[in-house]
Amino acid sequence: MERAYRGEPLSEWEKGLAWALERWPIPFEAFLHMREGFQTDLGPVRLKTEEELLRYCYQVAGTVGRMMAPIAGGEKAAEKAVKLGQAMQLTNILRDVGEDLRRDRVYLPLDLLRAHGVRVEDLRAGRISPGYRSLMAYLEGKARALYREGLSGLEHLRVGRAAIALAALQYQGILDKLRLQGYDNLHRRAHLKPWERLWLIPKALLAARARRGSYPRPMVLVWHRADLRLSDHPALLQALSQGPVVGLVVLDPHNLRTSPRRRAWFLENVRALREAYRARGGAFGCWRAFPGKRCRRRRRGSGPRRSTP
Repeated sequence: MERAYRGEPLSEWEKGLAWALERWPIPFEAFLHMREGFQTDLGPVRLKTEEELLRYCYQVAGTVGRMMAPIAGGEKAAEKAVKLGQAMQLTNILRDVGEDLRRDRVYLPLDLLRAHGVRVEDLRAGRISPGYRSLMAYLEGKARALYREGLSGLEHLRVGRAAIALAALQYQGILDKLRLQGYDNLHRRAHLKPWERLWLIPKALLAARARRGSYPRPMVLVWHRADLRLSDHPALLQALSQGPVVGLVVLDPHNLRTSPRRRAWFLENVRALREAYRARGGAFGCWRAFPGKRCRRRRRGSGPRRSTP
């Protein structure tokens, strides 16, 4: 690497780097910081603080943003590119907690583990406790805030807007999957299916052409089948404070064939749920139909219509 920066490359990859350096001011410091991050991964990993976690995310992924910024957008894009890289690496960490644990790597900071009442021994035992879910929701919120800031830099890019937007949307989709599976990343690995990745391409193209501050964020659709109370779901409340969430209730005609008193009680709970969503900036949809048929049909459509139960 040093030879490439001196203009004395030997190997093929050094020549490729030297060719790029002749055209763009890629910072040498970014490579040094990346090496520091790689060195962290060589042995058992124990991060002590949230600050160390964000520093690590910068070292192994934010540095990539610093390297790409001169090529794709220039100095104005560099800071936002770092934020986007940190968001993606934090998403990787949240996705791979169980896998990393088997390699003796714990990227979850010890101070946050203590604050949420979680021990490393609990992770090894595969315990998905309320405290652990709370910790995951907190770090998910950190990642989404970094995505919002990072994606606001798309307007500064000369090339690659759609590709970068697509990568970011796919990674945010992993966060959606992680939340929907109850933050169980000790036994399962959240991932997007091929058709789900393809589904994001139009949204990425839209983001690439959007004006500042108007980049679309992945919408979370929550189907309430039995529990009609937001207060029982801290992760859902966290999501409502961070991005677009749509609550959905499908009124099964079979379930409405009951006593007038019970029917009135059920509909009143649906109305209360609707108001709770709206009070927190979310949207709410309610349909009277057979749930399986209606949800399959609506998923193929453009989105839920709001209606009053």
